[in-house]
Amino acid sequence: MKILYALHQYYPEYQAGTEKFVYNMASMSELNANKVKIVTYRLGDFKHPIKSAEGIHYEEYFHKKLPVVAFQYNARPVDLNFGFDNTLGLAFARDILTKEKPDLLHIGHMMRVFPFAQAAIELDIPFVITLTDFFMICPRNTLAPTPNSLCNGPKGGEACAKYCPAFSQTFIKERLARAKTILQKAAKIFAPSRFVAQMIEAEIEGVEVIVNHHGIRQSQIRANTRHYDQDSQLNFAFIGTLSNHKGTHLAIQAFEKLNTEKAYLSIYGSGEEDYLKWLKRLADKSQTRFLGSFPSEDLAKIFSTIDVLIVPSIVYETYSFVVHEALACEVPVIVSNLGGMVEQIEDELNSFLFPPGDVQALSEIMQSIVDNPDSLNEIKAQIRKTTLVPSIEQEAYQYQRVYQQIIRNANSI
Repeated sequence: MKILYALHQYYPEYQAGTEKFVYNMASMSELNANKVKIVTYRLGDFKHPIKSAEGIHYEEYFHKKLPVVAFQYNARPVDLNFGFDNTLGLAFARDILTKEKPDLLHIGHMMRVFPFAQAAIELDIPFVITLTDFFMICPRNTLAPTPNSLCNGPKGGEACAKYCPAFSQTFIKERLARAKTILQKAAKIFAPSRFVAQMIEAEIEGVEVIVNHHGIRQSQIRANTRHYDQDSQLNFAFIGTLSNHKGTHLAIQAFEKLNTEKAYLSIYGSGEEDYLKWLKRLADKSQTRFLGSFPSEDLAKIFSTIDVLIVPSIVYETYSFVVHEALACEVPVIVSNLGGMVEQIEDELNSFLFPPGDVQALSEIMQSIVDNPDSLNEIKAQIRKTTLVPSIEQEAYQYQRVYQQIIRNANSI
């Protein structure tokens, strides 16, 4: 088989969850003797020789031995991050699909690569979609009308008219209609959590979404076997993109409230420069450390130094690699009670939940752990007993079976 993967952005420019998912599935497909290529949008400067098409320039390169095509519009469309239609993008997508002749297209995120779904329909190339966020039903992607609010879906556009007046109701209704058409024409639709599947099915009538949890690389996992007593010092940590919606500031604000000298806070990640400056101003305590990003190969080493991971997102997370990586490493997590990332969390049994955005509640959980570090021993034991995190091999197996069935069906027509 030849599989073309498409997504909104990719390595090395961006390194978030969807990028990791597409890399994992493409690399597993290649290991299964398939030919693969990744198509993405380049937001920043090109790093390789530039090629041109009408209204578009693009580059071809390899990332970790996988071939990548990254394109960019000569004139950036105003609706690049929320629109569906682009005549130049559609022409380019037709050219790429005609040249590559894939047996199947797998779209990991529709933003900026929506024309590839349109072109696949025109060219009778079957395609699969994995919904890694809410882009198909929300032009803001996150179902967050403002930085500090959430909604339960567009409700046919009625909620958008009320909470997001910047988008006209006509635009929203037309966008939802286009999304429904594309989803209905997909050979299969997947999501990494029950939460996402239920949200999409509730909004788009007649669409079935299959849950296939993201897997993790077992080679990057090693159990943190630390045992605690009443005098143990603790390392709380945040790992992820430093941006407001990830709630990094909540972790710092909660840590600042702690009454202890036996704990410190490690912040791993990079992000928005102004936000990072603000975070550093919030962090008065010398026990807060900003340690930057780290390569994925160092994941097990990093988790061996962490006692409790904090994931304080203030928007719905459709999944969370870092939550599941922590659990696989037997590291307890304090998680905002939001979205798909909590589906494996049993509050106060294998980890902890707190109300989204509630600094006081988060700080109280952290203080209780600081006051009784040995309580983590039972939490870690429960993680070992009750928590099963899938591997990328298990995730890829389900996709490979679907790919084969779709292609067999297409060839039999």
